[in-house]
Amino acid sequence: MLNAKGVFSGCLFVTLTIASATLPGSSMVVAQPAIAQAQLSWKGLIERILGRKEPRDGGPSRRGGPRPPDLCWLTPTETVWHNRPTFVWLGGSRLMGVRVKGEDTVLWQQVATTNMDATKSSPARYVVTSEAPLPPGNYEWLFFDQTTRSLQLSVPFQVMDGNQRALITADLAKLDAKLNASGTKGDAIALQRANFFAERRLWSDGMQEIYAVKKPSAELQQVAHEIEQEICASKSVP
Repeated sequence: MLNAKGVFSGCLFVTLTIASATLPGSSMVVAQPAIAQAQLSWKGLIERILGRKEPRDGGPSRRGGPRPPDLCWLTPTETVWHNRPTFVWLGGSRLMGVRVKGEDTVLWQQVATTNMDATKSSPARYVVTSEAPLPPGNYEWLFFDQTTRSLQLSVPFQVMDGNQRALITADLAKLDAKLNASGTKGDAIALQRANFFAERRLWSDGMQEIYAVKKPSAELQQVAHEIEQEICASKSVP
């Protein structure tokens, strides 16, 4: 289980005052941060993400047969703003694909390469980024047996649409402009963008930012490793 205090004892927890607005035609509440000067920390972000994510169990919404015992899917698993999502999982098959939910045709398949890092985590982490933008809608993330190419498991996720997406896109553009103007780089950008999505309860999008850094620092690699340990603990990943 996660022991954030041990790894991030020197970090400052984030305190934010949040106003909320309900989008037209949507029940989702979009957070509006009222304090822009708060100092962020990976400790605070981890606690926000892990304190609200549902356990990754093999429930009835995951179809295609029994879950392989060494497989732990991480992101995406919910509604995401990213239309070229990065698929991240531990163990299991390296062969994955994507299809529109309710359809048999697979949009694309790919064999992932192993993504090793300084933590030398086990089982192996696999990372695949969508080959092309996915139109708004409901999809299934597919896992296949590498030998027989038969479907093992499907995990649903959704690419958002409408007013919700437009508002988030506009707000994110403003944040990116501020980060570029201030010369923010690397991990610091990932922290700001991940916090942006966490404020809006878009947990999968927040995790997407952590794995999007091409040359993560040792600290960021440890952040990813601890998130993986927490999420996968309930799935008994060795």
